[in-house]
Amino acid sequence: MFDINILKNIKIVKKIKSDGIIAGVLIPFYKKDNWEIYFIKRIDDGSIHSAQVAFPGGKKEPQDKNVKFTAIRETCEEIGIDHKNIEIVSQIEPTVTFSSNFIVYPFVGILKNNNFCINKSEVDYVFSVPLDFLINKYPLKLQQFEYKGRIFTTYLIEYKSEIIWGATARILNNLLKHILRGGLN
Repeated sequence: MFDINILKNIKIVKKIKSDGIIAGVLIPFYKKDNWEIYFIKRIDDGSIHSAQVAFPGGKKEPQDKNVKFTAIRETCEEIGIDHKNIEIVSQIEPTVTFSSNFIVYPFVGILKNNNFCINKSEVDYVFSVPLDFLINKYPLKLQQFEYKGRIFTTYLIEYKSEIIWGATARILNNLLKHILRGGLN
């Protein structure tokens, strides 16, 4: 049985030194019968991260007071959940995207409900993966993956018909490491 309080013990161990584009994402936990993590599938609009599985989030805007605010704002915009229904419990190490030079700051949050109102101009759909399934796949395996004619060597995990790879998979692998070490490094 997963103890959600483990997430509150996470300590960040590395800092990113890069001049990339700052972004914030939410790793949304929700408990139905068991804990699960939600992901979004971005719409296929031809942009660099088009049609990819991701955590809700996006680029920090000048009016955002900090990147945690960005993660919450973007989550509210993309999946339509009220910010009052998100409890941020920790943050994990930032990750740099290889193809777009974003520095992604992931925040771990607990959702009080899963009543989503998806923004169809950004998100195709939302899906969840049981936390137990993800824990049993740790450590994620590095694999060759083709996307838009390029071959990437990336962590990759498949759940049903969904493929989680790239920065999202690196963030997920890092989160699972923290969980399995009780939040400590």
